[in-house]
Parts: sequence; structure tokens; C-alpha cells
Amino acid sequence: SEQVFRGHYESGNYSDLETATRIAKGMVCRYGMSDLGLGQIKNPSSGLEYEVQKEINKILDKCFKNAISILENNRAILDNAVNYVLQKKEVTGDELLTLLQNNGMMPVTNVQNNNVPMSNMPSNNMPNFPNSGNSFNYGQ
Repeated sequence: SEQVFRGHYESGNYSDLETATRIAKGMVCRYGMSDLGLGQIKNPSSGLEYEVQKEINKILDKCFKNAISILENNRAILDNAVNYVLQKKEVTGDELLTLLQNNGMMPVTNVQNNNVPMSNMPSNNMPNFPNSGNSFNYGQ
């Protein structure tokens, strides 16, 4: 998000990158979710280690591009959500959930009632953001 909203990276993304790298390595080495095949890779040889790192990098690059696409495609919704929260100064969890539901960012369900749709329930006067199209685009 720093890349989209600020135009540059900050050092705060270190732990996120560390976690993403660990997950991608598990996908490649433990679960066989790469072009290297379905088998587990427990101790890659020096030649295979390079290929493993390439596969990890491919996964991270694809996920990064997808995340950027999601943020860019939904920038108006996110900007409006930030402005709403700044105006209110304090937003409850229920208000945030309704806010996201009203703008298509989350399915309208009632978690406390076995996911029964809440389409007939009042929206607590939460806004539908103008110019957002009320749809959340998950990117490609």
C-alpha cells in the first residue's frame, strides 16, 4: 500500500516481506506449488537452490503485482473510507463492517447467525461512497 498511496516503500514492510517469503518458500519446497514439481524439496543442492529462489521470487512478484492492482483498482473506495474514518474520528467494528459491505468490499452476511444474508437489515445510515461504483475489484 505504501507504493500506491505514497509512491515509495518504507522500512515498515520488512516483516511483511519476511512472512511472504516464508510462505512462498513453503509453497515451493514443502507443498510442491511451483514449476519444480509436486515433490518436497528438503535440502536443495546449490544448483537447485537457485531454481528454488527463482520460483519464490516469481510467486512474490505475482502476489505483489496483484496487490498493487487491487489497491489501484479500488483507490476511490479506499480514499473515501479513509476520509469517512477521519471525519468520524472513531469507528466501531460493526460500522466498519457495514461500511465495507455497502461498498461491495465484503459480502453482506450475518456472522453471528450462520452467515444468513443481511439484505433486509438496516444499514445503520452508513454511506455508499459516491464515484466508487459500489463494487470491489479483486484485480487479475
